[in-house]
Amino acid sequence: MTKHFFRFLLTLSMIFSLIPAVPVLAATHAYTSSVMVEEPVEGNRPVMTGTSNNNNNYNKPKAKPATVVSRVEWSGELDQNGCFKAGVAYTVTVTEEISQDFRGEKKNFYFKDNRALINKKAAVIVSLTDDNRSITASYTFPVLKSNAQVAEDKAREESEKRARQEAREEKAHADEVTRRWSLAQADANYPLGQPLTVVVSEDNVDMARISQWRQWSGWTIEERGSRISNVLEDTLYTLDGEVITNKDLPRIHQYYHDTFNTYRITRVVYDLYRKIDFSLAEEINVKEFWLSPKCDIQGILDNIGRESYAADWGGDRDRFATYDHILFIPDSLYPNGPTYTEGCGVPGCRVMLYSGDDVYAAARKGVSAARDWCTNHSYTARIVTPDRLYNRGSCQIDELFYYSCSRCGLCENNPNHTFYYENSPADMHQDNGQYTAHVYNQKVVSDEHFLGINESGDRVYLYACRYCGIDNRQSQLRSGNEGHNKTWTPGGPVYNNAIKATPEKDGPHHTFAIAADKFVTAKTSDESKKRVQDASNHNLIDKELLGQDYTINITRLQLASIAVKMTEKMTGRAITPAPVGSLTDTDNLYALKAYAAGITGNGSTAFDPNGIADRQTMAAFFYQALMYVKNNSDTRYTVYASKLDSFTDSGEVADWARPGMDFMTGLGLMKSSSQNTLSPYNPCTIQEALIVANYSLDAGGIGWHQCVKSVKAFSSYTNMMVHYAYGDRIWFTSSSGSCIDPYGRQSAVNPKDFYSIKDQ
Repeated sequence: MTKHFFRFLLTLSMIFSLIPAVPVLAATHAYTSSVMVEEPVEGNRPVMTGTSNNNNNYNKPKAKPATVVSRVEWSGELDQNGCFKAGVAYTVTVTEEISQDFRGEKKNFYFKDNRALINKKAAVIVSLTDDNRSITASYTFPVLKSNAQVAEDKAREESEKRARQEAREEKAHADEVTRRWSLAQADANYPLGQPLTVVVSEDNVDMARISQWRQWSGWTIEERGSRISNVLEDTLYTLDGEVITNKDLPRIHQYYHDTFNTYRITRVVYDLYRKIDFSLAEEINVKEFWLSPKCDIQGILDNIGRESYAADWGGDRDRFATYDHILFIPDSLYPNGPTYTEGCGVPGCRVMLYSGDDVYAAARKGVSAARDWCTNHSYTARIVTPDRLYNRGSCQIDELFYYSCSRCGLCENNPNHTFYYENSPADMHQDNGQYTAHVYNQKVVSDEHFLGINESGDRVYLYACRYCGIDNRQSQLRSGNEGHNKTWTPGGPVYNNAIKATPEKDGPHHTFAIAADKFVTAKTSDESKKRVQDASNHNLIDKELLGQDYTINITRLQLASIAVKMTEKMTGRAITPAPVGSLTDTDNLYALKAYAAGITGNGSTAFDPNGIADRQTMAAFFYQALMYVKNNSDTRYTVYASKLDSFTDSGEVADWARPGMDFMTGLGLMKSSSQNTLSPYNPCTIQEALIVANYSLDAGGIGWHQCVKSVKAFSSYTNMMVHYAYGDRIWFTSSSGSCIDPYGRQSAVNPKDFYSIKDQ
């Protein structure tokens, strides 16, 4: 083979020797002339230099030509001091030249002859040398506005921007108001309060419609998309003989239903050897499926096996996403429990046995008369469902799941016996550089994530990964690519884009900005810095009054200032202060406003402005502020169960502070001090008060919400699908839809799919 290869090379060289020689042309690279000059400003002298951007070359050759702005000229009348003046349109003319390639490579660099930019605006090409190495271009700026006009325009733009933001907030609030229920309304619209059992048999199934399908001998993937409305005739029959017509079936995407009979269905009895519709498990509220001996029970069991399948894969397995769903099968056919065909996993749902073969009699007795059949659990099955999740996945480690019984599917819930979502070896899931799925959504205000100052003087930071704390820049620099070092430095392309973030709009590459006047320079603890900065962004801080150290104890006057600012922000209007002299020991405006709004703590007219506020005083101040908001706006708060007595030291709380402590802990606005204690007499720090106040701004969106449609919500915390049926109630931790899912884990839903349950 080697001989043939050399023979081929020899032939090839002879062919090329016959081709006439032609000169090799140097590579050429074209550039668009692009120059940045300092724009005219009233009272400033013209700057006679500019910055060329032509090193961002067209074809990105390794060698970049040296370009220089050789001349900048201005035309237009100047004032007596040689400075720009308002009312004049100034023209700038610049000349650029390309010097010889400083790396000595034989490449021909030239300006494109059809385009030039000055300050990123199209300029007029005045001249271009024959060799295309020197170009002169000009640009005329609009008539110069006076500094007063510029300031006026900027103020108007800011006012219009604020008005647009306020309009958006008002609309969002108006939408939220329309999605409120009192507890009585929520209970009246709670379908599971009057549960129904539906019977599906050959007596109430449209057999003609069924006969059009392929003959069924078990649960088939092809038929999994069918719905109960496609199978049943116009009438449904309950176990108790109640009739439900199909016209009563509510539309899934309707927020409010005049009738919700279908959503009341919690159990279905199947008594036919035909198509079985398990979509009720995910579209309505059905948890129990009672199968008669007529059903192809073995086929059903084999096809709902969950082992090695994720809960969001769809199909028949998706109908039984958790152990909450129960299949009831007759012990007359399976006295020792079901068996599973080889290769089919055990179901993710629960399988129980009912006595005998009369499914109707068994269903009437209910789950209490059925029995679990597995007495010798073997925890070897890998069933991936939301209720079996042990830990949240991260950029460093995959999700871990509890093992389940290979016979009945019971979850072991053993933290010492878990498996990864994937079947790869454990060491592939460790932080060894193979996982880079960072989630950059945490605002961390620290020098580590500081990028720079944008054009408006705002401080720009990079979002940090919520798992490991690294930001996008650090991630790229750690990759070992030397080119990233240049792109992230001032002037680099990535840096130039990322620094565009503003307080109103995040920038590319996961960046956000903090307005210069809102930036907190006071001392805070590292873990409090971000949340204190949020409080400043929401205008809760009087910097002069609070000083430069937020880790120290807060005075009653400082606490009043935060409570007043929080109240005025939530109501959208200023509090009218009490008359001077209303308080016996201060006439400070914050104290008078607080007193007028009933924000006094213990109600005394001796305000004690310099006294240190303890935790129960903070709770009382903010509770009284929130009650003022309720009485002076349409903001309402959730119904909640008192948690006060669950704290070991709740008896130490003063009588005047108990309503505040009860409310603030009930809504989760105030957390335990330590080891399930309230520590009511412990001093409160400035940063602690700011954090609680900032969270309290969202008090109207926190609490119980009731689902008004069938919802599949993807949980970014669990990377799995969580199902909510009509009537399900979940606790929102914010108005944005962050919530606690049915398994106690954080999730996120669309708030428009839920009505809030308010204490009217």
